[in-house]
Parts: sequence; C-alpha cells; structure tokens
Amino acid sequence: MKQNIILIMLDTHRADRLGFNGYSRPTSPNLDEYARSATIFERAIAPAQWTIPSHASIFSGVPPSIHQTTQANSVLADHFVTFAELLAQEGYETVGFCNNPLVGLIHNNLKRGFQKFYNYSGTTPDIPMDFPDGSIFPFIRLWEGVEKTIRKMADPIQNRFATSNVLLQAATNPFLVPLWTRFVHFKGNTARSIRNTTQYLARKEEGAQQKPFLLFLNLMETHLPFMPPHEYAHRFAPYLAEDKQASSFIANFNKLAMHWLIPLKRPFLPFEERTLSDLYDAEVAYQDHLLGELLEQLQKPALRNNSLVIITADHGEMLGEHQFMGHGFGVYRELIQVPLLIHQAGQEQPKRIPQPVLITRLFHTVLAEAGIAEVKTPQDITLETQPYSLLRELTQISELALEPDFPVISEAFPPMDAVRMMERSEPELIAPLHTNLTHRAIYTPEHKLYDIENISTSLLNHDDEIETHQFNAEQKAVIQNTLHKQLVDFVKHCQLGAPEDWQSGTVDLSNPLIEQRLRDLGYMA
Repeated sequence: MKQNIILIMLDTHRADRLGFNGYSRPTSPNLDEYARSATIFERAIAPAQWTIPSHASIFSGVPPSIHQTTQANSVLADHFVTFAELLAQEGYETVGFCNNPLVGLIHNNLKRGFQKFYNYSGTTPDIPMDFPDGSIFPFIRLWEGVEKTIRKMADPIQNRFATSNVLLQAATNPFLVPLWTRFVHFKGNTARSIRNTTQYLARKEEGAQQKPFLLFLNLMETHLPFMPPHEYAHRFAPYLAEDKQASSFIANFNKLAMHWLIPLKRPFLPFEERTLSDLYDAEVAYQDHLLGELLEQLQKPALRNNSLVIITADHGEMLGEHQFMGHGFGVYRELIQVPLLIHQAGQEQPKRIPQPVLITRLFHTVLAEAGIAEVKTPQDITLETQPYSLLRELTQISELALEPDFPVISEAFPPMDAVRMMERSEPELIAPLHTNLTHRAIYTPEHKLYDIENISTSLLNHDDEIETHQFNAEQKAVIQNTLHKQLVDFVKHCQLGAPEDWQSGTVDLSNPLIEQRLRDLGYMA
C-alpha cells in the first residue's frame, strides 16, 4: 500500500524558537513531544526568503532562479510539474487546507494538482462544512451557491490588491490595516483549519483508507500582526498589562504594515525589540497549543504506520536583526533557517541531522516515499528521486549536502513591490542595504558564503558571524573563492536550465468592470 503524505507548513516560523532546536522558553511542548520519534534536521535551509518563491520551489523541486516565480504577481508556469500533480496522477487524493492568501487565494498556480483546496483567508473563505453530508441540509447547498457567487465577485478584487503596487501601498494605511487583517482573514483561521484537518484525518483513520492521500496544511499564526490570545501574551510578555510604553508600541506596530515590508530606518529600541520577540514567542506557543489535537491524531496507528509526515516552514522572520523586519530581504539565518521534522511510517526512535540541507528536496523526498522513482525535469531529463530524497540513508546526509548537482543555496530576489515602496518613502536605505539586488547564500557543514549580486561576498560561520578565528587569511581566501565559484556555476546552470527566452508569467488582472470599480473607490488613477 502506498504511503500517505502529510506536509504541514508553519508559515513564517523561525527555527530558533522551538524547544527541539534548543530554545529555552516553553514555546513548543507539543511539537517537542512529536519530535521525540522523528528525524530533526538541525540546519534546514529554505530556498527563498518569502512565501511565493519558497512554496514554488518546494512544490516543483527547482530553485527560484529556474522557476522565476519570485514576485507577488508571478505564476508558476505549467512547464514545471508539481508533486501534487504527480501524486494525483498516481491515484492519490490531494487536498489542501491553507491560511496564506498568497498560496490559496492568488491565482498563481501553486494550487495546481490539488483536487480540493480550502482557503481560510479572504473576504469569503472557502472552507469545508462541518456536516458529513450536505445533501441532508438543503440550506447548506443553498449557502454554498451564494458563497460561490460572492467569491466570483470578490476574488478578482482580492487578487488585484495582492498584486498591484498601488493598491498594496493604499492597504498599508494604518487606518485600513486593522480592517483587512481582522475582517478579511489575512492570517486565515488557524484554529478552524487545524480542526478541519484533524477531522479529515480522523475520517481517514477510521475508514479503510481505500486510496492514499496527500494532505497540505499551511498555518499563518506566527505572521504579523502579533495579536495572540491574552493568556499567551500574558505568559510570554506579562509586562504588557502595566507597561503602557510597550503595549502602545505593539498596538501601533500592528497597524504599520509598511514597516512589515521594508527595512528599519533606525534599529529597534531595547524595549521594542523585546516586545516584538516576546509576542512572536506567544504566537508560536499558541499555534503549538492548537496543533496538539492534530499531532495527537497523527499518532493513531493507522496514520502513524502508513504516513510520511513532514513539518517545516517556508521561511522564518526578521525581528529587527541586521536592520530588517519581516521577510522581504536577505538570506540571514533568522530568515532562511527553518524547522524541519520528518516522521517516517512506523518510526519510533529520534534522529538528528546536523548538516545543512535544502528543503527544496522535499519534492524528491515526497515522490520517493510515494513510490515514484523518477520524474521528467523541465529540460526533459529523467531524474531519479531517490538519490535526492532527504531520507536516503540518513548517515550519508553530509555527502548529499555537498553534491554539486544540488548545492544548499538560498536565493532572495528583491520583491519589487517593497522596493517601489522604499523608492517612495525611504529611498536612502536602498543602496546601503542593497535591497534592489539579489542576495544568495551557499552552505557547507562548516561555512556559509553570503553573496550580494556584484557587490560583495562574506565568509560566515553558522551564526552569520564573520569567520575570524578558525582560519588564517590565506585559508579563508581559498574557501571563499571556492564557494563563490560554486555559486557562480549554480547561477549559470540555472540560466541554462530555464527555457530559452522564457520569463515567468504574471497573474491576469484584466477586468474592465473591476478596474472601474477600483477607480471609483480611489485606488486607481
């Protein structure tokens, strides 16, 4: 019998805020417990610094430099096959439960291959009904029809807001941010999506599991704005109740959406940095609490013994480090080192992998575990999945990490919407922070080379600190030159790998009626 595949994406989740990765605060008791019988990848690296390019790489198995799905209006071309498509072709039932509007709402082809894909974000969330058979309740069917009609009108407008720089700029107005973050379900509905996912798994566990399934769950609780329930805010930031300065700061920052997208003009003051960090921890802990019921369901024998479970993140989050907030720029440790747990069917003992691995390889891991031995690459080359699986003889993972065909490289193409915002509001920050350039990092077990396009390269240690102690100047130069050459070769390889004269498509936003309505509202000239 084929294995079920369960991929849980902890969107915007830093690796260093989890107990199983060594964090000292009690943010993740449920995930820590689940990790006791899973494989922990201590240095998992995301392929990109934000949602769209990272998901596109994980789903398609190719780096951003090849698929070029790097902007808010980018579309993953049909040229690139996704693991959901391949699994559906193999008879898998494919279903997604998604809280991120950039994956579940925008028409960017990331949902391709999913037979059912539930959205928990947007003005009209598309979510499963809690009833076992909607036909028993005629009004449920009626309401579903009404929702579909509303969605047809609302989706293009939502799509326009997400992909238009003019509308994005308007949406960052502090008076509007509380409206779209709360009433348009910007972060989805973590609790309901986990409950629905658990219900889906319970039905599969109780039944005969007539066909294998792929389940994808994206959670957004750790994304800004930080508004955890009072219990969790009090647990991790108890001073907020009396510290008016701190409580006023976070209330104001939660409205300043532009500051989630562009670099900081000045570093955070110590109390500001502490407040943001503590409330981020509170969101991590709240999400972990909600995950408890799902992780308990995954321990049921029928699921535990017949499923590959992957828990990871598409990227992390900057909380003021290096003059950055959010996840728009750079390939710093806080942003691209992500959690990664993999539980194989029937696994009882924990394992830890300290070497760096690229989570793009989850594409190959999923297919290999599903029994798909090979796939066709965009260049019409047959690629065996097993050699690139992260589970292939775990003792050899250090060798895998250094394979020239699949180096551990993260890429941060500048999000042009944010760059244009900076051009209007903070143009003086562009040049010193190189926000209009591509940033890349290449990893070895000992080092990280940080490269800014045509500007500089820096040899760093595991903590993103300049390497100063372990090697003399001559040794450092040799290592740095070797890694830089590998990075240059990678970029050339990607240029050759992409179809000739090909560019990524963009979301089609043309609709005269919608454009006129947006003009009427003052959002378009």
